[in-house]
Amino acid sequence: MFKEIADVFDLLQREGLITSWALGGGVATIFHSEPFYTEDVDVFVELKGESALVNMHPIYNRLREMGIEAQGQYVIIAGSSIQIIVPPDKLEAEAMREAVEMETGSGVARFFRPEYLACIYLNLGRPKDKTKLVLLMKDKKFSNDRFLEIIKRFDLEQKWLEYQKLSS
Repeated sequence: MFKEIADVFDLLQREGLITSWALGGGVATIFHSEPFYTEDVDVFVELKGESALVNMHPIYNRLREMGIEAQGQYVIIAGSSIQIIVPPDKLEAEAMREAVEMETGSGVARFFRPEYLACIYLNLGRPKDKTKLVLLMKDKKFSNDRFLEIIKRFDLEQKWLEYQKLSS
């Protein structure tokens, strides 16, 4: 699955429809922690240029030309429901830019770093996100220093303090 997803988004990047891409959300969390159910694969993409209006039509048109059809909010690649997301804020945009290439067993794909995922979940604050935050922090590759630096840069200190109080 990861190879097929990477092949599609690498092609979109080579063709200039996107400037970058990375896997985020639940699938990236699973890759850094342990398996759990997630209904889709979140693929974050950076579009060319800065515009207040996001135009995804060229991407979906190209995917259709490749035989990849949309089903509601998803496109189906290798049997998986893919949600294509333009980062909604600066934290997720930076998480995408700082993503790392990792071997998946079937090829290489780009994944959000666990520290960025943890900060995104901290910011969202839903019960399911708090569970994912705990999973990520258990990862031996998780850098607490990097996590705290991101928290500070994105003004999440208060949310982190509140989370720690509730977790005690």
